Amino acid sequence: MRKLYYLVNHEFRSLYRIILVICIVMIALQQVLLVKSMNYNPNRFERFEFLFSDSGCIIVFLVCLFSVCGLCVFNAYSNYTESKSIYTLLTLPSPREYIYFSKIITYAVCFLTLLASQIISAWMGYGIFCRRILSQRFASTAVRPASNGLFLTFIRLDFFRLILPFGVESFLNSLAIFICLICTIYYAVICERSKRYLSFAAVILNLALIILSLVHRTGSMTVSVLNESGHIHVLNAALFLATAFIVYDSLRLIRKSAVV
Repeated sequence: MRKLYYLVNHEFRSLYRIILVICIVMIALQQVLLVKSMNYNPNRFERFEFLFSDSGCIIVFLVCLFSVCGLCVFNAYSNYTESKSIYTLLTLPSPREYIYFSKIITYAVCFLTLLASQIISAWMGYGIFCRRILSQRFASTAVRPASNGLFLTFIRLDFFRLILPFGVESFLNSLAIFICLICTIYYAVICERSKRYLSFAAVILNLALIILSLVHRTGSMTVSVLNESGHIHVLNAALFLATAFIVYDSLRLIRKSAVV
């Protein structure tokens, strides 16, 4: 385990500065968008979840999410093209599985940092939202913001329920999406480096399952088959099985030195 810890520490040191920059930029941009969208008057009050979604904050998060995905891909390729450190790691007297899991753990920490930053950004934005309303001259005669308004926002808005799910089924689905996304990103790199292009079918399948899960959770599809709550169990099982397969195949390719 100590060797795995050293590998994770080595990987994370090359990424944490960029991750912090991405998170800080995301928080700053979202606060600016929220402030610019607060155009309240005595006849118009908007709930914070509507303000958050209409201001473009979700788009900012998605851009940062794709940036982190790109950063993980760049980090994986840099081991082969720039520093070529992967070849040094392969010669170390440690299980090759440690190389794989060090990457997965590092990427998971990066994504968790982004998700935590999004929660912090929402908390900061709601604080600005409340102060803005209370500072208005008509605030004494109007309905003040609810004391649990941020909690209600996390319940009402589908975007926040994906990040902080309520219920066992939703939690398992969010966890499955999270693990599947990370493993699929690294698996795509492994397949390309090992010239196993047919294995990209598994990558496409996993991405399709992730999209179907997101559609199911956000309720943006009118197909009744996917909207039935019981089918989330099928999606969860499919996601976990698909993830188990790509983890097994990734470890198999790394063990047999198929990755070049």
